[in-house]
Amino acid sequence: MRDLHKAALERAIFLEFAQRWRADIDLASVASGNPNAREPDILAKSSESDQPLAIELVRLTEQDSQMLARQAPRLPPADAPPARLPPMASAVDAFSRKFKKAEAGLYDGVEASRLELLAWSDHLATPWPQVLASAELWLTHYASAAHFAAVWLWRRPDFPGDPAQSAWVWSHTGRLQRFG
Repeated sequence: MRDLHKAALERAIFLEFAQRWRADIDLASVASGNPNAREPDILAKSSESDQPLAIELVRLTEQDSQMLARQAPRLPPADAPPARLPPMASAVDAFSRKFKKAEAGLYDGVEASRLELLAWSDHLATPWPQVLASAELWLTHYASAAHFAAVWLWRRPDFPGDPAQSAWVWSHTGRLQRFG
């Protein structure tokens, strides 16, 4: 029963995100992945190419945002060349765990080029710009195309009056940038 509730929540969150930010998602194709088959949380198709997409979701909690903020100062400066540092061994944040899971190949049958991460939050005490800065520094020095093709950071609900409070996307070919 708990897994059904979790899957329904993940689909609802992803559909809300896709309706607002991802016109390239065929909404009718959105389905929950099978955790017994080690599939990502969401499986869908591109409305532009009919290609399959796989999305793993992670809810950023206050603890996660604080852990990212504590890790960030230990990383090299943002202008240093990416070193592909491993996540902190003591990291317990959900964000790092998703990368460790991808690195360990725990998403069976899904190529990294089709796998995306949606890190979302609906309430944080930590200011969202601080979360974004910490996540960008962490992504710059750790993430690669072998993990996820894209990482989405989304604070819901959207705050249209404040551009820093919307969706941001990172890919291995660039920096974290505001989407839309």
